[in-house]
Amino acid sequence: VRARRTKIEQLTKDGNVDAKLALKALEDMNFFIAAVQVGVTIASIGIGWFGSPTIEMMLKPLLDDFPQAHAYLAPITAVVAFLVVTFLHVVIGEQVPKCIALQYPEKISLYVAKPMDLFMNISKPFVWVLNVACNAILKLFKVPVNSARVVHTIEDLDLLVDTSYDEGVLN
Repeated sequence: VRARRTKIEQLTKDGNVDAKLALKALEDMNFFIAAVQVGVTIASIGIGWFGSPTIEMMLKPLLDDFPQAHAYLAPITAVVAFLVVTFLHVVIGEQVPKCIALQYPEKISLYVAKPMDLFMNISKPFVWVLNVACNAILKLFKVPVNSARVVHTIEDLDLLVDTSYDEGVLN
């Protein structure tokens, strides 16, 4: 999302195939974000699905010394699994990748371009249904449905230049 469009466009003109795919994603940001959200949701459900039984298997031997605790294995597992899976998913599955992507936006955009394009093509029908449903709900609440497009005002550009100068990027 933070990748500079001009940089990706230049790489596309230079013949970079990954840049062409990254530019395709940038051109339909609404679909891209919806596909990412579907992927994150699928990953969350999958982690929960497999995480709970795995944590139960890990906890069961620890409770062998406390036979009466086995009656509470399911609720204990549910709480521990929820906390552990949520922690790991948020840190490893969300925060770390976002921090890396924000630090190296163009490099990461090119790196994930092919797998993301594949996933976007596979998930297109499902994402389309979700977008139609979302847009219908927005219209029901009289919220305008707009394309997510980044346009910079003169003030935005002035602030960008000033901040870049202050940070030593522009001399």
